[in-house]
Amino acid sequence: MSTDTTTAPASASTGGQIFGYELRLNLADCDRAIISSGAELLSWAQRVVDAIDMNPYGEPWIEHFGPKNDPSKIGFTLFFPIETSNLLVHACDDSRTAFINVYSCKKFNPQVVVDLTKLMFDTELCVVQDFSERRAPVRA
Repeated sequence: MSTDTTTAPASASTGGQIFGYELRLNLADCDRAIISSGAELLSWAQRVVDAIDMNPYGEPWIEHFGPKNDPSKIGFTLFFPIETSNLLVHACDDSRTAFINVYSCKKFNPQVVVDLTKLMFDTELCVVQDFSERRAPVRA
């Protein structure tokens, strides 16, 4: 498992302040029952939004689809808008993998997202990329 603690550059146009905080997770060996269930993914998303103190903006969108000629890429895509941006997930049923992106203009604790995701997706195989002003590494 690797951790990329790349630091986002502060922009001169924002007075040297970070505009957004982004966390990307690449997961493997996920529990198939979790990642192939729309209800379970929606439950995960709501728990993450609550755990990082964000406010939903409307209803999440979730669909199960993929290319008909490549079943390995079929799975759920979830988009959950929050007042300060969104959570995005694509989970592939057959490969038991998932890609997650959490982006917000409001600062959040990425370790909370990592820990909750690993617990709910029942995996230890997680590559973390934290693109924020934080200097402390996020444990995968």
